[in-house]
Amino acid sequence: MTGFDVKEILRWLAIALFGGLALFLSIGLSYEIITHLPIDWIMALVLAFVILIISQFYRVAYICFRRQYRQLFKVAGVIGAIVVFGEIQSLLRRWHLELHPIEPSDSLLAALGHLFVDLLITLGPLFVAAWLYRFCDRLAKPPPRTPAQLSHSNL
Repeated sequence: MTGFDVKEILRWLAIALFGGLALFLSIGLSYEIITHLPIDWIMALVLAFVILIISQFYRVAYICFRRQYRQLFKVAGVIGAIVVFGEIQSLLRRWHLELHPIEPSDSLLAALGHLFVDLLITLGPLFVAAWLYRFCDRLAKPPPRTPAQLSHSNL
Protein backbone atom coordinates (compact mmCIF):
# COMPACT_ATOMS: atom_id res chain seq x y z
CA MET A 1 0.00 0.00 0.00
CA THR A 2 1.40 3.37 -0.97
CA GLY A 3 1.21 6.61 0.99
CA PHE A 4 -0.94 9.58 0.11
CA ASP A 5 0.34 11.96 -2.52
CA VAL A 6 -0.42 15.35 -1.01
CA LYS A 7 0.08 17.20 -4.30
CA GLU A 8 -2.41 14.95 -6.06
CA ILE A 9 -4.97 15.36 -3.27
CA LEU A 10 -4.59 19.15 -3.36
CA ARG A 11 -4.90 19.10 -7.15
CA TRP A 12 -8.19 17.19 -7.07
CA LEU A 13 -9.41 19.31 -4.17
CA ALA A 14 -8.77 22.47 -6.24
CA ILE A 15 -10.54 20.91 -9.23
CA ALA A 16 -13.56 19.98 -7.13
CA LEU A 17 -13.64 23.31 -5.30
CA PHE A 18 -13.35 25.61 -8.32
CA GLY A 19 -15.43 23.40 -10.61
CA GLY A 20 -18.14 23.05 -7.98
CA LEU A 21 -18.18 26.76 -7.26
CA ALA A 22 -18.42 27.56 -10.97
CA LEU A 23 -21.26 25.06 -11.38
CA PHE A 24 -23.09 26.47 -8.36
CA LEU A 25 -22.78 30.03 -9.66
CA SER A 26 -23.82 28.97 -13.17
CA ILE A 27 -26.96 27.27 -11.87
CA GLY A 28 -27.82 30.31 -9.74
CA LEU A 29 -27.30 32.61 -12.72
CA SER A 30 -29.41 30.38 -14.96
CA TYR A 31 -32.22 30.41 -12.40
CA GLU A 32 -32.13 34.22 -12.24
CA ILE A 33 -32.24 34.49 -16.03
CA ILE A 34 -35.16 32.07 -16.35
CA THR A 35 -37.22 33.68 -13.59
CA HIS A 36 -36.53 37.27 -14.72
CA LEU A 37 -36.80 36.96 -18.49
CA PRO A 38 -37.08 40.62 -19.56
CA ILE A 39 -33.45 41.66 -19.96
CA ASP A 40 -32.54 45.21 -20.92
CA TRP A 41 -29.12 46.31 -22.12
CA ILE A 42 -27.82 47.13 -18.62
CA MET A 43 -28.80 43.67 -17.41
CA ALA A 44 -27.08 42.18 -20.49
CA LEU A 45 -23.83 43.99 -19.60
CA VAL A 46 -24.04 42.80 -16.00
CA LEU A 47 -24.75 39.29 -17.26
CA ALA A 48 -21.71 39.36 -19.56
CA PHE A 49 -19.51 40.55 -16.68
CA VAL A 50 -20.79 37.81 -14.36
CA ILE A 51 -20.22 35.17 -17.04
CA LEU A 52 -16.66 36.47 -17.48
CA ILE A 53 -16.02 36.03 -13.75
CA ILE A 54 -17.68 32.59 -13.56
CA SER A 55 -15.68 31.36 -16.56
CA GLN A 56 -12.47 32.02 -14.64
CA PHE A 57 -13.52 29.45 -12.01
CA TYR A 58 -14.07 26.86 -14.77
CA ARG A 59 -10.70 27.86 -16.22
CA VAL A 60 -8.89 27.25 -12.91
CA ALA A 61 -10.46 23.80 -12.60
CA TYR A 62 -9.46 22.94 -16.18
CA ILE A 63 -5.91 24.22 -15.72
CA CYS A 64 -5.49 22.13 -12.57
CA PHE A 65 -6.92 19.10 -14.39
CA ARG A 66 -4.43 19.55 -17.25
CA ARG A 67 -1.58 20.27 -14.80
CA GLN A 68 -0.66 23.50 -16.57
CA TYR A 69 -0.10 25.42 -13.36
CA ARG A 70 1.74 28.32 -14.98
CA GLN A 71 -1.50 29.23 -16.73
CA LEU A 72 -2.95 30.14 -13.32
CA PHE A 73 -0.97 33.38 -13.62
CA LYS A 74 -3.16 34.33 -16.59
CA VAL A 75 -6.31 33.75 -14.54
CA ALA A 76 -4.83 35.88 -11.75
CA GLY A 77 -4.04 38.52 -14.37
CA VAL A 78 -7.63 38.64 -15.67
CA ILE A 79 -9.23 38.79 -12.24
CA GLY A 80 -6.58 41.17 -10.92
CA ALA A 81 -7.01 43.50 -13.89
CA ILE A 82 -10.77 43.65 -13.35
CA VAL A 83 -10.38 44.35 -9.63
CA VAL A 84 -7.59 46.89 -10.12
CA PHE A 85 -9.51 48.74 -12.83
CA GLY A 86 -12.70 48.94 -10.76
CA GLU A 87 -11.07 49.88 -7.48
CA ILE A 88 -8.61 52.46 -8.76
CA GLN A 89 -11.26 54.11 -10.91
CA SER A 90 -13.80 54.34 -8.08
CA LEU A 91 -11.20 55.69 -5.63
CA LEU A 92 -9.96 58.31 -8.07
CA ARG A 93 -13.48 59.39 -9.01
CA ARG A 94 -14.52 59.72 -5.35
CA TRP A 95 -11.36 61.68 -4.55
CA HIS A 96 -11.87 64.01 -7.52
CA LEU A 97 -15.53 64.71 -6.71
CA GLU A 98 -14.74 65.38 -3.04
CA LEU A 99 -11.96 67.84 -3.82
CA HIS A 100 -13.56 69.52 -6.84
CA PRO A 101 -17.35 69.21 -6.84
CA ILE A 102 -19.05 70.21 -10.07
CA GLU A 103 -21.09 73.38 -9.66
CA PRO A 104 -23.76 74.55 -12.13
CA SER A 105 -22.11 77.97 -12.23
CA ASP A 106 -18.76 76.60 -13.45
CA SER A 107 -17.31 78.19 -16.56
CA LEU A 108 -16.66 76.36 -19.81
CA LEU A 109 -12.97 76.13 -18.97
CA ALA A 110 -13.75 74.47 -15.63
CA ALA A 111 -16.11 72.03 -17.36
CA LEU A 112 -13.38 71.14 -19.86
CA GLY A 113 -10.98 70.64 -16.95
CA HIS A 114 -13.43 68.22 -15.33
CA LEU A 115 -13.80 66.41 -18.65
CA PHE A 116 -10.01 66.07 -18.96
CA VAL A 117 -9.71 64.75 -15.39
CA ASP A 118 -12.57 62.29 -16.03
CA LEU A 119 -10.73 61.06 -19.10
CA LEU A 120 -7.59 60.50 -17.04
CA ILE A 121 -9.61 58.77 -14.32
CA THR A 122 -11.01 56.41 -16.93
CA LEU A 123 -7.87 55.72 -18.97
CA GLY A 124 -5.30 55.64 -16.14
CA PRO A 125 -6.72 52.55 -14.40
CA LEU A 126 -7.22 50.93 -17.81
CA PHE A 127 -3.48 51.20 -18.52
CA VAL A 128 -2.63 49.90 -15.02
CA ALA A 129 -4.98 46.92 -15.52
CA ALA A 130 -3.46 46.18 -18.95
CA TRP A 131 0.04 46.32 -17.45
CA LEU A 132 -0.98 43.90 -14.67
CA TYR A 133 -2.41 41.45 -17.19
CA ARG A 134 0.73 41.64 -19.38
CA PHE A 135 2.91 41.10 -16.29
CA CYS A 136 0.94 37.99 -15.29
CA ASP A 137 0.96 36.78 -18.90
CA ARG A 138 4.77 36.99 -18.91
CA LEU A 139 4.88 34.97 -15.67
CA ALA A 140 2.78 32.28 -17.34
CA LYS A 141 5.35 31.74 -20.10
CA PRO A 142 8.11 29.23 -19.40
CA PRO A 143 11.57 30.66 -18.77
CA PRO A 144 13.84 30.82 -21.83
CA ARG A 145 16.06 27.83 -22.31
CA THR A 146 19.81 28.22 -22.16
CA PRO A 147 22.06 26.95 -24.97
CA ALA A 148 23.21 24.12 -22.69
CA GLN A 149 19.61 22.97 -22.20
CA LEU A 150 18.98 23.16 -25.93
CA SER A 151 22.04 21.02 -26.75
CA HIS A 152 21.01 18.35 -24.20
CA SER A 153 17.47 18.15 -25.56
CA ASN A 154 18.77 17.22 -29.03
CA LEU A 155 20.56 14.12 -27.73
